[in-house]
Amino acid sequence: YAQTDVAGVVSTNPAYIMNAGTDGLPVALQGRVPCRVVGTIAKGDLVTSSNTAGVATRLAPEDWRPGAVIGKSLQDFDSETEGVIEVVKRLLSRIKTNYLFLGKKDYQQLIIIKKYLESIDSKIKVIPCDTIRAKNGVALSSRNKLLDQKSLNVAGEIINFLKKNKKQIIKSKNNSLFLNKIKEFGAKKIDYLSAFNLKQLKKTNKPSLNTRVFIAYHLNGIRLIDNF
Repeated sequence: YAQTDVAGVVSTNPAYIMNAGTDGLPVALQGRVPCRVVGTIAKGDLVTSSNTAGVATRLAPEDWRPGAVIGKSLQDFDSETEGVIEVVKRLLSRIKTNYLFLGKKDYQQLIIIKKYLESIDSKIKVIPCDTIRAKNGVALSSRNKLLDQKSLNVAGEIINFLKKNKKQIIKSKNNSLFLNKIKEFGAKKIDYLSAFNLKQLKKTNKPSLNTRVFIAYHLNGIRLIDNF
């Protein structure tokens, strides 16, 4: 919280921003730049880094110090989706391209960005990229570096358990059995475990080729997301 070495705002989670194989990230240093936030932030509040990587929060006046301010809020934030769209629009306005490669690991954002481009009649074609996984099934992510080997093993047990029970998870109207099992593996907190129909963009209990299971959980203080 209130770090002084933050250079600027990267468009939400760096894992999905066309940065595979490159040495840098698109960082916005000035201008109107939406970003992910947590907590209550009112228009005019100063925002700073939060305790969650890649997410900003309101800077309390008593915590102000040189270099801690990321920017000033131009609106009341209550959604991460809007911030993602605006930052991508800013990025694409600077880079001329015919194709946009987005990872399926953050499938929600992939769909949001694709629909946004369609809404403005953009000629940019979105290419979904399969999630690259470690041998134990864990989706590769820069956040994995924050986990020790024991935690990575637990993450592997969780994803393999979920994949094995995918149909049951989708059909279930009460996920308490699966949630409890995930906690038994070692997850401390589970944000969601839901099945969605990708065409209808709605929760579903019907297995199909368009149905994917989405999960977000916390392991040793690190938030991990995945879908399959």
